[in-house]
Amino acid sequence: MKKQILCVLRELGALSRSDILLVVVAKENLKHSKVEAISKIIDWSLEQGVQSGELQLDSTGMYSIGKELERKVSKETKRPAPAKATKKTTGKAETLQPLQPVKTKPGEKISKKVSKIPSKKNKLPINRTRRAMGKPKPMQKPTPKKRTQRKVKDEDDN
Repeated sequence: MKKQILCVLRELGALSRSDILLVVVAKENLKHSKVEAISKIIDWSLEQGVQSGELQLDSTGMYSIGKELERKVSKETKRPAPAKATKKTTGKAETLQPLQPVKTKPGEKISKKVSKIPSKKNKLPINRTRRAMGKPKPMQKPTPKKRTQRKVKDEDDN
């Protein structure tokens, strides 16, 4: 469960302007390294004309500014950006355009030039061993063991 606090970043020295911008910041994400990144995002959002209180940070580290997502924090702190989108985004999924057919003259065939990828077998020396060719060694017949004669108990002795 996310614990969110209202924070005036002007007190932390994050804002260069005199505006007081209220930002919803997750408690665990408010670290010194992130404050500089937050300040850059705030400056960017003020240039875009975002009203105070619209800039929000969720627990994944994504800043949603209105409907736009800004991934500057992950770039600033050199962390990989989170892959999954947050619930706050309402953007539509991108539609893929269908592939256009290649226009050719009637009777003309399309020939694809396929480059051969060198396989491991081609890199082996000419005098390959059976092992290198992927064939196992032939089974050697086990050497016959010398049989020691067992002492046979005579039935007469018992």
